[in-house]
Amino acid sequence: MDERSVPLPRLSRDEAESINSPLPTGKIILFYVILYAFLAGILMGTISVMLSTVPENFPKWRDRIPLPGLTMRPQVYKMQVAFDVSNSDSYKDYTQEIHNFLFPYNANNQTNNQVYIDCSENKPRFQSNIMHDTRKRTSCRFDLKWLGPCSGDSDLTYGYGNGKPCTILKINKIIEYIPIPISKQHFVGVHCEGVSNEDKDSLGVVEYYGPFNRKGFPLVFYPYYGNKLHSGYLPPIVAVQFINAKQNVQIRVKCHLLHKDAEKSSASDRDRHLGRVELRLTVSNTSAVEGGRK
Repeated sequence: MDERSVPLPRLSRDEAESINSPLPTGKIILFYVILYAFLAGILMGTISVMLSTVPENFPKWRDRIPLPGLTMRPQVYKMQVAFDVSNSDSYKDYTQEIHNFLFPYNANNQTNNQVYIDCSENKPRFQSNIMHDTRKRTSCRFDLKWLGPCSGDSDLTYGYGNGKPCTILKINKIIEYIPIPISKQHFVGVHCEGVSNEDKDSLGVVEYYGPFNRKGFPLVFYPYYGNKLHSGYLPPIVAVQFINAKQNVQIRVKCHLLHKDAEKSSASDRDRHLGRVELRLTVSNTSAVEGGRK
């Protein structure tokens, strides 16, 4: 007898209905709930394991760069500061940004003696290694009077109203970083000058106002220990004022840190912008020009 002609066993009516009937909706929902709960558990477990390897108070991986970035206030598009002395609207954005930036440095915001202390110019203030000590760190108080005419105390236009604009320089924060001065001094200096010889002649006199009346950033404000342990930290800032910049011409200005590794970073294409900032300064005086024509 041919095997292909063997008849298949017949199923009962109940068996056929059980095969053809769809799976109950409740069972399908239960299946997917269990599946996604299992996947979520795997995901949460993986994240927990990864987070357990990350330090709580500082980044696990920190690139050691020779020189931090130098930033300027006001921060402007294409680093171009252009204004008209006789038109307050032309520089109000600049002065407002400087005002907002200096607000945390007001004395009223540094009254907590558990966060801020009075420091004297000295060497860096080591407050133990953050890997072994998770106590809160104290910060040095910053006196805005150190910034002289750029503090906003006597001149709310920060020099823009009389053609002597101020800019504020700050070193970018890096955890446990301590700047290295060129010579045996307790601060890292900063210097601003024109890019070309023509720019230098047009720039004129440059004045510097920094902490402890220094032309730079005192080491006593370093190191920085991170937002969690050093939440009240105020990085030192230096005000630079251009006293008699030539008017109605664009002047290219460069400012750079006087740092031990500055020459090394300037020789590298990757690091040539570290520790330095450039801007284009244009001081105009429309009223003076119009008065001269009369």
